[in-house]
Amino acid sequence: SASINLLGGLPNPPQIPSDAKSFTVKDENVAVPDKDTTYWCKGVRLSDIIDSYDEVKYIVKFSPSITPGSEAYVHHILIYICDGLEESDLGLGGECGNQSAAINDCLGELLIAAWAVGGSDFIYPDNVGFPIGGPDSNQYAVIELHYNNPEEASGIVDSSGLKFTYLETPREHNAGILFMGHSVVKTMIIPPNAANYTISAFCSVDCTEKFLPPDGIKIFANVLHTHLAGTGLTLSVIRENDDGEYQEIRPVEKNLHYDFNFQQANHLNEEITVLPGDILLLHCYY
Repeated sequence: SASINLLGGLPNPPQIPSDAKSFTVKDENVAVPDKDTTYWCKGVRLSDIIDSYDEVKYIVKFSPSITPGSEAYVHHILIYICDGLEESDLGLGGECGNQSAAINDCLGELLIAAWAVGGSDFIYPDNVGFPIGGPDSNQYAVIELHYNNPEEASGIVDSSGLKFTYLETPREHNAGILFMGHSVVKTMIIPPNAANYTISAFCSVDCTEKFLPPDGIKIFANVLHTHLAGTGLTLSVIRENDDGEYQEIRPVEKNLHYDFNFQQANHLNEEITVLPGDILLLHCYY
């Protein structure tokens, strides 16, 4: 059996134009360590994998490219772009904690794609593209790949990554990614035998006023992420009304039956506008 989200997704995803091109950011023949959890990081020079990178491209789709036989071990893939990497940061890569400061700094830079177990292709609406490249663009990418190997199997060789499909012509709107949640730290403790224990995270009034443009942003899709102890998540937009009271505008996402093995991005039926001064509130239930 498999989970299915009846409330999300694009029922009629747009056709990808015939002149679209692609590039892939991936690992190369990684011997997956025989331990429970590994975060593997690798640097890539984008001009090596994207033609005419000095001209802006517009990503319209990305797809998981999972090495056959690795499906049980690849938990999530994140792709960041940045500057400042050295030649020594490129190549096979290694465990993230053992990499250079430049690699680890890149993990806090611009996120361009995220995929997790159970996810499939993500296709942008036909009026939206994610810009990459151009004369002032970041020159490098770092792929962070989380291997989940609870049985500590050995002999697994993996070359998984993400394939990006792009156009060379702009669309009406440029996309970006807003990444929010609670940091995974050792003090994040769920009490024994707790029922529906809640941990919350938020982007405050100061946060949205500092980082959002004056006319705000429009949320058109989202993906929820937690681990095996997670049972549900909700994400809401809170706004001050004329009486000075804060109230929920509408939920961005409410999933109280979270399935760890089905972490698919969800397209909203209607875009939600988030303005400077709003609050984004995330509840995670365990």
